[in-house]
Amino acid sequence: MAITALTASVSASADNEDLTLLTNSGPYSGSGTYINTTYKSDYYQYDSFEITYKYNSFDADGTYVDNEGKTQNVNYADTFDFVVFNTNWGGWQKVTVGQTNPNTTDTYTETVNIADIEEQLKNDGTPYGINLQTGAIGDTSVTVVSLKLKKTGTYVQQNFTATGTWVRDSETNTMTVSPSSAAVANANPYNIEFSAIDLSAWKNPTVKVTATYATAPSEYVQAEILIPTGEKDSDGNDVYEAVDPNYIKPSAGTYTFATEIPSTVTKFLVCYMGGTVTKVEVFNNIDGDLSNPKSDKDAYVRSEELGPVWNLGNSLESVDGNTSSSTYGTVNEKFWGNPKTTKCLIQAVKSQGFNAIRIPISYLNMIGAAPNYTINADYLARIKEVVDYAYDMGMYVIINIHNDGGEGIPGKWIDISTSDATARATMVDKFGKVWSQIATYFKDYDQKLLFESANELMVSGNYNGSPDPAYANINALNQKFVDVVRATGANDANDDRVLIIPGYNTNIDLTDTSTGSVGFVKPTDTSVDRLILSVHYYAPDGFTMGTDQQWPVGTGTGTYTSKEYMQAQINKAAAIGEDVEMPVFLGEYGPANNNNTLARATYCYWLNYYAAQNGIVTAYWDNGSMTTGGTALFNRNNYTENGVVTSDGSTIISYIMAGYAGQSMPS
Repeated sequence: MAITALTASVSASADNEDLTLLTNSGPYSGSGTYINTTYKSDYYQYDSFEITYKYNSFDADGTYVDNEGKTQNVNYADTFDFVVFNTNWGGWQKVTVGQTNPNTTDTYTETVNIADIEEQLKNDGTPYGINLQTGAIGDTSVTVVSLKLKKTGTYVQQNFTATGTWVRDSETNTMTVSPSSAAVANANPYNIEFSAIDLSAWKNPTVKVTATYATAPSEYVQAEILIPTGEKDSDGNDVYEAVDPNYIKPSAGTYTFATEIPSTVTKFLVCYMGGTVTKVEVFNNIDGDLSNPKSDKDAYVRSEELGPVWNLGNSLESVDGNTSSSTYGTVNEKFWGNPKTTKCLIQAVKSQGFNAIRIPISYLNMIGAAPNYTINADYLARIKEVVDYAYDMGMYVIINIHNDGGEGIPGKWIDISTSDATARATMVDKFGKVWSQIATYFKDYDQKLLFESANELMVSGNYNGSPDPAYANINALNQKFVDVVRATGANDANDDRVLIIPGYNTNIDLTDTSTGSVGFVKPTDTSVDRLILSVHYYAPDGFTMGTDQQWPVGTGTGTYTSKEYMQAQINKAAAIGEDVEMPVFLGEYGPANNNNTLARATYCYWLNYYAAQNGIVTAYWDNGSMTTGGTALFNRNNYTENGVVTSDGSTIISYIMAGYAGQSMPS
């Protein structure tokens, strides 16, 4: 959606040189005669005004009548006034410029600090602009030879916070910026306009908006940050579009939303309807960033450093499955109900003790036609953004191809049920070319970035069997994956990259090679000890994906719902890893919310406890949903100080960490 700004200002100059505003302007006479307006959106990068002027003639009797009808003496020390006004068009206090004993022969130059002019507002709102007018000169004639904006150094944009109240269509909105020099906030009835900003040196500009909804809106309401498109409407005003188009229907309460904006913007609009905006925070979100290179360690060492891991579920792997939708079969990280991922979320994840994240990714319509199968460049760039959130903070990151072979996914092209030689060759070729592009794109990332071949590859509807030719296809895909990653270039990071390899449906039993039947085959690899085996654990499915509230139920290794069964399965996964000489990654687990927090936490404790005993890394599946059936540990829609971690998430996380550390179960 694009809208036209209802308030206008001029973009600031990005030049490092002085900016000339007027040349040989005038002549001017009369006291209080308007000469020029410079908005803060024009002058914020500059330190001072330089005015050069001359007197053409002087007032004959040395007096004049002011606007109130009073006779005043001419005062040449007040030849010009720089007057500051605020966003409510109030203020107008002045800083004077002039000569005590001027003549018509000389030309005069004076410099006035902008900070001194703005200081005249004191605490009376935010500086919005500065006018230049004549002062107490009566009938004197003066010419402005030049008016320039001067700078003495490089402008440094500060983080800032704006507080007040903004309600759509209200005529009494207020918003005050602190520190006042950092930006201009204009809280009009239609939006809050922020201008006079320069984010060009920022790495990750982020806007947090706090809004309170006294009652739940009766319909979906706009909740957006909007930035200029670069186009103008018919009246010459900027046209704006949403950074992340978002309409929400929140429950009553206070929310803090986070949105990342481009570093190229010099102004933006906040429009959160249906509630009251009380705070807007704008900051360069690089908290936690560090240089933490990792290289030249085998898969066993890296797996020890990974866990526990957290899954960014139901985001970048989301696919529109609505057959009546115009976007059916396409990928978009918001299709499954989660907001656009931000670094704020990943920072919250790290703060809770997770040292690694797994990012499931679907490609589908983002892959071009044969024979090159070119991945959409903007999509790769978005993946990189999310990877960098964690990678830059020193966390490990795992990326995969997730739903391109997913059960029931429209547009699925990885089909391991095919026995047709031509179809299989085409599938393996496409798989290889896609992975080759991904590996090349990330080839300079060190061992903190891991690649996982695929997700739960299975024959449609066959969760618990691996009929021929399923494994022949899985093994061919896994081998192609390893080959193309290693082939992306000699001596680059992909030679050192740790790769994660799945079996059939990432099922522990169906990855078991001890039966001697045709099954999982470890790929051959030119790099030594750089492969990890991937399995998932969702037993019992009535508890983890259904409505059962209790766990464990029953005892004994033969009882699917028991703690002993879980331990036996984890032990089996470890044995398989030993058999194929690969450490094991338990890439997904996560019990559904059925108002049973303690049972879910207990399940997570014992799974992590048994996994840690066997040197297995675990990755909790967080789908972002806090309703029944959801597995969210974090509230992705609310970044209030205590609102990121959900109440049940806090309990579950403490059990995960205790189990993984081999500690006693929390009381």
